Amino acid sequence: MTGEPAEKNPPQWAVWVARAISIVIVVPLTLVWEWFKAVGRLLVVRPVAAIARFLRRWLFAPTGKALLALGRLLVRFLLRPFWDLLVWISQHVLRPAGRGLRAVLVPIGRFLRAVLLIPLAWCLMTLVVAPLRWLWQAVLAPVGRWVGKALSALARLFGAALEWAYLRVAQPLWRFLATIARYVYRVVLTPIGRAIAAPARWVRDYVIAPTRLAVRRLRLQIGRAFGRG
Repeated sequence: MTGEPAEKNPPQWAVWVARAISIVIVVPLTLVWEWFKAVGRLLVVRPVAAIARFLRRWLFAPTGKALLALGRLLVRFLLRPFWDLLVWISQHVLRPAGRGLRAVLVPIGRFLRAVLLIPLAWCLMTLVVAPLRWLWQAVLAPVGRWVGKALSALARLFGAALEWAYLRVAQPLWRFLATIARYVYRVVLTPIGRAIAAPARWVRDYVIAPTRLAVRRLRLQIGRAFGRG
């Protein structure tokens, strides 16, 4: 005795209800599903499989065999003979020609190098490069350095002369001329301007302005007279 309660069996009526539900619902659904599966196999799977077998037997298989036979023919009668021709040309034409050219050109190159290139290089080094190097090292470089130093000294001398001329000549002269100009402006030009300005203002105020006013009035009177007429 373990003290655990014994498992109870379901009541008889529940068993009959479950069986009734199974017979009424589950069994018809299962039959309908099997019917749909059979109809699907009959309408879809079997026609597709038949079409696939037909295509494989009468289209894909013959086409594959034809392409395979064509490839074999191309390899046997075109590619392999062409490759054999290339190999034969390489072994019996190009390689011997290369060996012959090397056997001819290498001695010619050595001869030209010994007879022409080496003497020509020696002549260039002895008659051109060496004199030019000596001319540069012994004449041009020292002369260039001397000319550079001379130009630098001249530039410094010219700069010093310009600075002295500015400080000793131009600046004092400018100050002197500015002083004279200020003196002339204050002593001469300003009184003359004032002397001229006073008569000019008198002429403007007592001659030009009245004359302009009289002309304007005369123009208005003439306009009114002609307007009335």
